[in-house]
Amino acid sequence: MSTLDRRFNKLAKDQRPKYPPPFSLRLTFDERANLDLLRGSMALGLYIREQVLGDDAAPRKKRGRYPVKDHEALGRVLGALGSSYFSSNLNQLAHAQSL
Repeated sequence: MSTLDRRFNKLAKDQRPKYPPPFSLRLTFDERANLDLLRGSMALGLYIREQVLGDDAAPRKKRGRYPVKDHEALGRVLGALGSSYFSSNLNQLAHAQSL
């Protein structure tokens, strides 16, 4: 590995955010069934967070409903892809690879 590779790997590694590892909880079948009854229509993770943390639970981040900022540009790109033979060629390549 060259010096440039090592420097790149070090820079790329340092920029990743540090997140705590996920927490896992093992339940018996009866415990899980009881939680399913108690949570009703809520997501199980949300129900457990509210029961454990109560009002101290931080609100979860939501993704934007429309991540694309320029719908007109997206429409032009999709139209260009649709009018080309790209999708047909891609399908042929996938079929050839599966043989």
